[in-house]
Amino acid sequence: MDAMNFLWLMMVVLGPVLLAAVLAFALLKRRPAGPAERRERDEATRRGYDETPTTGAGRH
Repeated sequence: MDAMNFLWLMMVVLGPVLLAAVLAFALLKRRPAGPAERRERDEATRRGYDETPTTGAGRH
């Protein structure tokens, strides 16, 4: 097997394996938000809606 075929084989085999490893790592590191984080997020969302001007533009 010449060098080009070997390199191509490595890309075809190792590419998906590396992608699967990165996805698995990301999924395993994900964690649910705690109560304080949820409360903070909800308050920020409410503030954002309260600060939004209601000019009626774009409404029918």
